[in-house]
Amino acid sequence: AVTDSLTGLFVRRYFLVKLQEELHRAERYNNILSVVMADLDQFKNINDTYGHDAGDRALRAIGKFLQQNIRDVDMVARYGGEEFVIMIPEAARDAAHILSERLRKQMSELKIKDLPPITISLGIATYPYDGSDIEDLIKKADAAMYAAKRAGRNRVVKYSPDIPMVRESNTEAIEN
Repeated sequence: AVTDSLTGLFVRRYFLVKLQEELHRAERYNNILSVVMADLDQFKNINDTYGHDAGDRALRAIGKFLQQNIRDVDMVARYGGEEFVIMIPEAARDAAHILSERLRKQMSELKIKDLPPITISLGIATYPYDGSDIEDLIKKADAAMYAAKRAGRNRVVKYSPDIPMVRESNTEAIEN
């Protein structure tokens, strides 16, 4: 299966295959490529307060929202749980930041029946500046996303070398 049964988005494994293909293309043609990791803020509270059916409804709505708000050449996938990943070919950090900021702002305004607003934290890594392989790009986008959570959630952070690469021991407190 290449799509997630709940959200209809691509699954992580398929996304990583396509990201590898796009990375080879970027290398060959000397292009840039950005990866955005996105995690819903305090999503556990939605499930705990409103139930898992409401959480599933929110994930479906957010998956649809993300898919509808990226370019046709971009790709979004459910990375796991309430985490998503977006591949943005031929987009430098600033272009990826503009898209991510737009998604963040519109997401906080998204109306999902009987649920409070849900916010999102996003982290950006760009090839070739932040890494030369998919593992490095994903790790750095993830580190930037966690930096966004540490900075107060509902924000976008571009990877920089001063961001710690290891998830801190209080990750659980940050995620929730």
